[in-house]
Amino acid sequence: RVATVSEYSKKDIEETYSINPEKIDVVFNGVKDVFHPAEPEEIKKLTNNKEYFFYIGSLHPRKNVVNLLKGFNQFKNINNTNNVELVIGGDFLFQSNEIKSVLKELKHKDQIILTGRLTDKEVNTWLSGAIALTYIPYFEGFGIPLLEAMKCKTPILTSNVTSLPEVCSDAAIYANPESIDDIANGMNILYGDDTIRRELIEKGQKRLKDFSWDKSAKLLWESIQKTIHS
Repeated sequence: RVATVSEYSKKDIEETYSINPEKIDVVFNGVKDVFHPAEPEEIKKLTNNKEYFFYIGSLHPRKNVVNLLKGFNQFKNINNTNNVELVIGGDFLFQSNEIKSVLKELKHKDQIILTGRLTDKEVNTWLSGAIALTYIPYFEGFGIPLLEAMKCKTPILTSNVTSLPEVCSDAAIYANPESIDDIANGMNILYGDDTIRRELIEKGQKRLKDFSWDKSAKLLWESIQKTIHS
């Protein structure tokens, strides 16, 4: 049998390797207990009470950081009087030259902060203080940062492709990862509408109930039992 982390990944495995879908079990990921809304003083100490969007993850092509940067730059062109920043948490990995090149060319590059690698505690604090998590990859088998944002009571802007709508359901605003306009528009909505932000946070708390590592362990054990008794 095969265990995988989402219905999207199940379908992908079935089609790519011609495996009978009855032999594939979906075992969703969970999220670490360390993630929770940080205390205001912790947020202030780390972020200096800035307004910012936050991305966490590796910096390489699949994560679509280039379009995120361009989308933020367009958002700033629309709202050029505000001091909103984009905070990028994570290390540069392979094929990152385009990201570095685009960064140099952006009009609002001075309001893009690269933190490098972060600890879980730092991620938790940055997430808790953010306007939203802006996580817009081209492809994702699951997307654990989405659950981390929900745990921190942070709204989410994410891609409308692969597994991401499956994970977030109605607890996110979605953008076409290929569209700079879509990404900028999503940021604009989240920046300007507190009601939508509150609604997304509430929906995120409900959605979180479907995910935990205890549930993941139970599903994996059930898959193992099917293997043993088949």
